[in-house]
Amino acid sequence: MKWTQRLMLFKRLLINVQLRLVDGSTVSGPILGVQEDFVTIDDRMLNVLDIPFTSIVFIAPVHVTHPTRQVPRKRKSK
Repeated sequence: MKWTQRLMLFKRLLINVQLRLVDGSTVSGPILGVQEDFVTIDDRMLNVLDIPFTSIVFIAPVHVTHPTRQVPRKRKSK
């Protein structure tokens, strides 16, 4: 699967992604747009970034749990 196909899938599913770049840094956030040569990501730390596909090493989905959707822990029965 090509970078564009994978990123478009994550964008459609509204999944945040984490990108590892060639220089060793990571960027994470929602995908704002996917073009032919680059992807636009909204990283809260670095703002909106245009990242060329040539600088991406891997893409991983980021699973964020919503505070109101956390599963309560089971209490130990005595």
